[in-house]
Amino acid sequence: MSDYNNKQREPQIRHEDFVKISRFVESTYGLKLPDYKKYLIQSRLLRRLNALGIATYSEYVKYLFDPKHTDEIQKMIDVVTTHKTDFYRESDHFEYLENVLLPDHVKKHDDISIWSAGCSTGEEVYTLAFVISEFNRKKNHKLDYQIFGSDVSVSSIQEAAAAVYQMNKTVGVPIDILKRYFLKNKNKDKKFVKIVPEIRKKTKFFKLNFLDKVYNVNKKFDIIMCRNTLIYFSRETQREVLSKLIDHLNPNGYLIIGHSESIFSMDLPVKLVKTTIFKKI
Repeated sequence: MSDYNNKQREPQIRHEDFVKISRFVESTYGLKLPDYKKYLIQSRLLRRLNALGIATYSEYVKYLFDPKHTDEIQKMIDVVTTHKTDFYRESDHFEYLENVLLPDHVKKHDDISIWSAGCSTGEEVYTLAFVISEFNRKKNHKLDYQIFGSDVSVSSIQEAAAAVYQMNKTVGVPIDILKRYFLKNKNKDKKFVKIVPEIRKKTKFFKLNFLDKVYNVNKKFDIIMCRNTLIYFSRETQREVLSKLIDHLNPNGYLIIGHSESIFSMDLPVKLVKTTIFKKI
């Protein structure tokens, strides 16, 4: 049987079923699933159909919204949300942190707290930890730090907390960083590495839905990174999310967004200090 014929035999999602799911996801989590993502979502949800032994997407929609199966909502979100991330992604932000923000911060403080909002599987959180650890090592500082990571996907948070990554995920990580902060698997046939304990103990991960009216985060931060997440929200939702994030910044704290994102005309209490980097006012 050819791959083409196998594809033909796979269940196809009806437009009305896709609309039910996309409207629910946007109203509950703020994430937009436009029509052109229909077949991407179909492909991702096929994992759930197979796992549950459900034959059609219509049956799956009934199962999904059945009050007896509330745990399926989280499993659906875990598969439909995008988890693309890398170590040192958009590296100029980390260079600015190391060369400008940290040197300025240590003049007045002996600790720093950072929140990676929308952290996916944790690469951004650990990159931040590497940068601060290297700053301390090179400059002979003792800046204490704590880095929080949040995401709407429970499976991503679990993966981030486990701190185990395939070797191919470390492409682009400097060799000295790999040697200093990653542990190789003792079984050479297993191509996995794990973040060292001294870095892991400086991190904390938790689930957070950006559409929550109040963020259950009883802390203020010196820096909040929310990068390449806002692009999935409507403009109004972006403003609401950023407003709540800024509320969790310390006075003169920094907000960093992705290079494909903009806060132009949002009237937020921040000022631009560098492209995609803002200071609370």
